[in-house]
Amino acid sequence: MKTRGYMKVTLICPKPTNMNLNSVPIFNFPNQAIYLLASITPLNWDVEIIDENRTPIDFETETDLVALTALSASAPRAYEIAAKFKMRGIPIIMGGIHATVIPDEAAEHVDSVVIGEADEIWPQILNDFEQGRLQRVYKPQLPRSLDIQETREITKTHRVNFINWLPLSLKVTFMQVGRGCPNNCEFCSVTKISGRTLRTKSIPYIIDKIKEEIAKGTDFFFFYDDNIIVNKKFAKELFRAIKPLNIKWMSQADIKIADEDILDLAVEAGMAGILLGLESISENTLGDGVGRVKQRMRPNYENAIKRLHDHNVNVMGALIFGFDHESEDSYAETVEWAIQNKLDIGQFTVLTPLPGTDLSERMKREGRITTLNWTDYDCTHDVVQREKTRTKNLDLIVRMAFRKFYSYGAQLRRFRLPKNLFDLAIRLTNMRLRTVSQSF
Repeated sequence: MKTRGYMKVTLICPKPTNMNLNSVPIFNFPNQAIYLLASITPLNWDVEIIDENRTPIDFETETDLVALTALSASAPRAYEIAAKFKMRGIPIIMGGIHATVIPDEAAEHVDSVVIGEADEIWPQILNDFEQGRLQRVYKPQLPRSLDIQETREITKTHRVNFINWLPLSLKVTFMQVGRGCPNNCEFCSVTKISGRTLRTKSIPYIIDKIKEEIAKGTDFFFFYDDNIIVNKKFAKELFRAIKPLNIKWMSQADIKIADEDILDLAVEAGMAGILLGLESISENTLGDGVGRVKQRMRPNYENAIKRLHDHNVNVMGALIFGFDHESEDSYAETVEWAIQNKLDIGQFTVLTPLPGTDLSERMKREGRITTLNWTDYDCTHDVVQREKTRTKNLDLIVRMAFRKFYSYGAQLRRFRLPKNLFDLAIRLTNMRLRTVSQSF
């Protein structure tokens, strides 16, 4: 029986089962969906936020409704969580990428499924629940505006500890300025979820939100856009607008962030680090497995990384193993290339046919998917029969890549003197990653 004055919703992000790098801050960003939904929840509701990567779930919590969001790798855990709350008779809603691309599966475990972005429809969903008419499926249109009108103040800032045994941490605010990407890489589901047209928040709205977080003592901003410069005109306007705020930030982008027409603007606006989607150092691979856009960028990789370093920007490079026609020699060559070009952080993953991607559809047609155990879809386990590497252990190859890249010898070859607190944090993260990689 309900005894509280308000109804209560518990928003939960499950913890992936197999995330070996989960303890390393640079690879473990707070889930933003649950914080966003909390911020727009009507005031006649109480809100509880649980990111299982940071907070254990209290399955005895007093609540009226549970809302889950999950990637594919964490979907089985989401279903376990749903089952436990269902045993108490608590209704369950599920959204996020996995539920969006495989809604029928999600519907087998929960009472209601949200397909797509829930920003505008969330208050309606809660009202439907209050009126006893919760729908089995919600499929909203993409939001008309990303200038979200918040009903309550929900923290966007998290204290990030970069190494366990040193009292060094930064208060990092996680924000998004746009959604969507026109590149449509075969292995990526962004265009399927958020569209091929970049939709952005307005510059005045972004500036107001940044100022709010500065007033709260934020040390650093992470703009968690998939590619912050996919629309260069907007990016330039944004960088000019935030320059007077004197902040430090990092984001994700492609190699064009190092182009002469935008690099100085980004650095003057406070860019201290950038996560580059490099994918591969082979032009043939980029053409076959990613798309012509990245293939055209490949000749600029080395010079772009050097330009970024010359501007004191830390470079985090994301590289993928397992494209067709690759060999074990090419993986060793990739790691050596990453060391020679002094990537400050290296991320090595297995090409994975994530549900909702063109890669997944192609792998299905070719009969090459070896398992639908979603916990293995964490980009560190091989779930595909390869053409030339089908007998190779890509799981082990990725682990060996981490071990080599973060070995003491490789760190010495890549070392650059830190010039600020963020630089120091990145150098210390290398030490932490060495420890984690040794335990793979």
